[in-house]
Amino acid sequence: MMVAAVAYFLAFSAVAGQSGARPKLYIRAKHDGCGAQAQQAVHLVWVADALGFEAGGIVGDAGRSSHGWACDALLGGLGLPRLGADARACASAAPATWRGLGPLAANASVACVVYERDRLKLGPDLFRGDGARWTAPLVARRAAAARGPDALPPPSRKPRGAAVVAVHVRRGDVGPGNWTSRYAPNAWYATLMASGALRRRFGGGPLEFRVYSEGLPADFSDLAALGAVLRLGGDPLQAVADFLDADVLVLSKSSFSFVPALFREGPVVFTSGRWVRPPLDAWVDARDLGLGPPAGRAPSRRQRGKPGHRSS
Repeated sequence: MMVAAVAYFLAFSAVAGQSGARPKLYIRAKHDGCGAQAQQAVHLVWVADALGFEAGGIVGDAGRSSHGWACDALLGGLGLPRLGADARACASAAPATWRGLGPLAANASVACVVYERDRLKLGPDLFRGDGARWTAPLVARRAAAARGPDALPPPSRKPRGAAVVAVHVRRGDVGPGNWTSRYAPNAWYATLMASGALRRRFGGGPLEFRVYSEGLPADFSDLAALGAVLRLGGDPLQAVADFLDADVLVLSKSSFSFVPALFREGPVVFTSGRWVRPPLDAWVDARDLGLGPPAGRAPSRRQRGKPGHRSS
C-alpha cells in the first residue's frame, strides 16, 4: 500500500529535480506555540539529514504562532528552517511514518516534497544514546547563523565568581484545567535552588539562579527571596540566547526551553513526570539531585489575579 501511495505522489510531482541536487523537504506548520514550531524544525532537519533531503522550511503563516514575528526570528537565530515557506510547486506526501519519505528522496524527478502530516515524530527509540549524533548538526547550524544577520542577541552578562543557572518556569498557558500536567509549583524550584546535590554536581561554587517566566514579580517573590534574579516577560530571543549561554539550564515541561537545550554543549537538568521529552544521555534527571517529579496544582484564576500570591 505504501509503494502505491509513493507512486501516486511521484506521478503528480510538479517540478523536476536538477541532476545531483538533493530534493528539499518541507512540513506543514503546527497550529501551536513557538516552541512546538521550533521542535518541528529540529525534527525536519534530522529527518532530512537521515533520508538525503535538504531541509527546506515550514509551510504556513509565520505570524500565527505564539510570539508572532519573534518565532521566525528565533528559528533563524538557531539556524533552523524558517516559517512561511512557499512550497506550492512541490509534491505532497503523507506516509504513516517519516521513513516512508525515503523513496522520494532518492527519485531524481522530485525537486521538493511537502510532508503533510501535522506532526513529525522520530520516536523514542531513535532519540537516545550518543548526544553528539543529534546535537552536532544543530550546533553547527547555530554557529553558522551566529555569523550572519539572523544571529541571536548577545547573552546577558554573567556575574564574577558564580555559575549561572538559567531556570525556565512555565506559566501563562498553564492553569486550572489547562495543561496542569505541565505545571510545576514555585516550591519545586525553591527546593532545586536549595539543593546541595545541584551545587556539588556542578562545581561546588556559588550559583546565581535566573528565573525566566511570565507574570508579575509578586508571583515569584518566594524565589526572589532565595536570591533568584527574575527575568519576566522579556524578549524571547534574549531568553533563548541566555539559555544557550548559561552554565546550567533547567528545563520546564515546554518546547521553548527543550529546543534550545538541544543546541547546548553544557549541562541540562530535566524534570521527570508526565510530558517528558526523551532526554539525551548527558542530561541530568532532577531525581538524581534529590528532587521528585513536580507536584501540586496550578493556582486558581482568582489566585492568579491576586497580587502577591504564591504558586506553591
